[in-house]
Amino acid sequence: MNEIGRESRNLDERLNRKFSPPMRKLAAKYRFEASMNGSMETLMRESVSVNEQWIAQLRQRAKHDPDYRDTLRPGWGSGMVETPRREVEYYAKLKEKYEQAARFPWLPVEPDPPLPE
Repeated sequence: MNEIGRESRNLDERLNRKFSPPMRKLAAKYRFEASMNGSMETLMRESVSVNEQWIAQLRQRAKHDPDYRDTLRPGWGSGMVETPRREVEYYAKLKEKYEQAARFPWLPVEPDPPLPE
């Protein structure tokens, strides 16, 4: 079992002693949301890395192949990196929000903001 799984199990055990069944259910829902947003954060981080490598390879190729000249223009491909970067921040904030909500399930939780453009 990985560290996150052990941490989640330990939290479950503490919550079972601390909260009523409805609060435990709500806390579990929030932990699930935190986990899903953490996975999306990781996925977007990997996307940034892959896209940066891909852009670098295309620019390298452009030095020898005129069909790839457009890749040398300033700003070419920046959306392929900047959009996932904004999403990394977005999902990291949501993960943090839901981790906090899982620790304090009786507190109100604000609606999620829209995904960044």
